[in-house]
Amino acid sequence: MDEAALRADVDAVMAEEFADLPVDARLHARDAMQAEVDRIIQTSAGTIQFRADGTATSTGAAGPSEWVWTSTDGVIRLEKKEALVSDVPLLGTIVGDTLYLEPDVAGEPGLPLPLTRKR
Repeated sequence: MDEAALRADVDAVMAEEFADLPVDARLHARDAMQAEVDRIIQTSAGTIQFRADGTATSTGAAGPSEWVWTSTDGVIRLEKKEALVSDVPLLGTIVGDTLYLEPDVAGEPGLPLPLTRKR
């Protein structure tokens, strides 16, 4: 995961969303968001390897996971092979060397997690 890109994206969202809050509330909200970003980074740090056969393996804090991926009109969809009820598919778009992934939950826009390709 590209930690610097995630922090920059969150900073931009916070600047826009919290601009009208009183200073004390804005500082409290900023601290809460930064703590959440730290949690996301801890639990999401790892790698994902995509294979040409439409499968992928991710490794991270929770251990390895096997995925199936498809690509349609520039959108990548990832689904866990042995998904639990709480596991939702992920949708991603590629910009340069970065894949931005977010949960595929209708009406629930998420903050995309930036994954940068290692060469």
